[in-house]
Amino acid sequence: MTKQQVIDTITDCVSYAHKFFDIVEFSPEDATRTEPDFLVESIQAAIDAGATVINIPDTVGYTNPVEFAALFKNLRENVRNFDDYTFSVHCHDDLGMAVANSLASIENGATRIEGTINGIGERAGNAALEEVAAAMYVRKDYYDATNNINMKETKKTSDMISKFAKMPVPHNKAVVGANAFAHESGIHQDGMLKNPQTYEILTPESVGANKTTLPLGKLSGSHAVMTKLQEMGYDVDRDAMKIIFPYFKNKADHTDIVSEADLKDIMGQFSEVKA
Repeated sequence: MTKQQVIDTITDCVSYAHKFFDIVEFSPEDATRTEPDFLVESIQAAIDAGATVINIPDTVGYTNPVEFAALFKNLRENVRNFDDYTFSVHCHDDLGMAVANSLASIENGATRIEGTINGIGERAGNAALEEVAAAMYVRKDYYDATNNINMKETKKTSDMISKFAKMPVPHNKAVVGANAFAHESGIHQDGMLKNPQTYEILTPESVGANKTTLPLGKLSGSHAVMTKLQEMGYDVDRDAMKIIFPYFKNKADHTDIVSEADLKDIMGQFSEVKA
């Protein structure tokens, strides 16, 4: 098609849809690689024909937050009565920037985000809505935008989608991954035990996840080990840990995670030494 043929087709199709529906969404394929002036012309044609929702898709995950912000600035300046219409975005994650691009759009005039739970979708997937929602929740001071999402249903929804889509959630997935609220590093565990806000900007309870865990491994410090032993009922202090911790480190060097059973064995060795 020539550009004029494209504009004529937009007008014909949107006008036809508008005869039957009050709300018509127009979504120009590959908008982020379209010439800015032609994108404005296409959107204006759709609006003039009756479109009330304009969706800006990053169809192949090509753009970045700075470019996306500039795209919206151009639309705001050149689309007539920009604020009278709903502008949404539909970002793909081919370069790992779908969530960042979606958030950039919120800053620049978008009032709707299209995405998926767990980021599933074509190729590398779409913007992960749970990550967008979490960012808006944690950084409400920055984005200054509200939504009607019940954050406490996040983990349950993620698990349900994972089950039915038969797509496991990676352990290191933001917000809903198994390790999202697990801290193994010694300095992190020490900070968490002193004040959870040291290393957690989002609590597991806020997204309906299980409580924070401190898995014990070769990176763990004596503070976390001592706390775990006390939770298990052992009367240990920092002086006792000077003897216990070397046993722990030896065990941790030969296993990924030191279990409660392993700790009981270690305490058995400590009792023998103490005796």
